Amino acid sequence: AIYRVAMKDDWTKFLEEHELSLQAIPVAIAAHEIVGMGWLGGTWIGCYTLQPSKNLASMVSADKVKQYMDHAKRRLDSWSKWTNTIPLFRNADKARLLLSFAESSLIRNVARPGMIPLKLWAAYHAGRMYESSRRAIPK
Repeated sequence: AIYRVAMKDDWTKFLEEHELSLQAIPVAIAAHEIVGMGWLGGTWIGCYTLQPSKNLASMVSADKVKQYMDHAKRRLDSWSKWTNTIPLFRNADKARLLLSFAESSLIRNVARPGMIPLKLWAAYHAGRMYESSRRAIPK
């Protein structure tokens, strides 16, 4: 119990040093998740539209690459049943939809070292904005 009190005091002290309160934490978490979901959606839509693997394969133009792409599309077709449950995806090309998700996943993982600090920065500043707006409202 003593450790819990000390830990809470440490967090409270840390938040006060950065001009934040406990009430700002949900706002910061929401901002962090909004940036993450926007990044997920943006990369997925970008990959669906631009088709990076198809464009890269056409630049290489090797028969082996085409063979692997066809095999990947066949494998993805077996996973595409879940897309029928989402109205937005019903009319989309299932293989292209899943392939673009895999491509965007690769891009997001490669960009992770830059995105994590960006998401933390956005979360911190959202918390600060919340605090400044809360202080501006007279009690």
